[in-house]
Amino acid sequence: MAFGQPVTDSRINLASQKVRFVTKEDTSVKDRSKRAQTEEKVSAFDTKSDADAVVQERFDLLKERRHVYQIEVQGHQFSLERGDTHTLKFPRFGLENGKDCIVLDLQENTNTGTTTVKVLV
Repeated sequence: MAFGQPVTDSRINLASQKVRFVTKEDTSVKDRSKRAQTEEKVSAFDTKSDADAVVQERFDLLKERRHVYQIEVQGHQFSLERGDTHTLKFPRFGLENGKDCIVLDLQENTNTGTTTVKVLV
């Protein structure tokens, strides 16, 4: 909740609710991917519009067919975190112009100065 806002009955009601739900569905995703599942995310969003924006962002990400790549990078030690979004460019695999990806997992090797990164593209 934002500081400096007056305490009203509606804000007290909002704060006292344990959870609020926002739902988004696309039947074409379920038709295309038989393993599609319902996903619930617990969050602390203050307003429905904030929750709607995040749901739409996640929905747009998950409705496209994605690939997982594991790459080894040099010179990026301890600068990446899980959940970060980066643009991956590579002269093969349809990545010539770059595609946004999300870091799923990473392993730092301080002996070699390399980071092994698993990304969702």
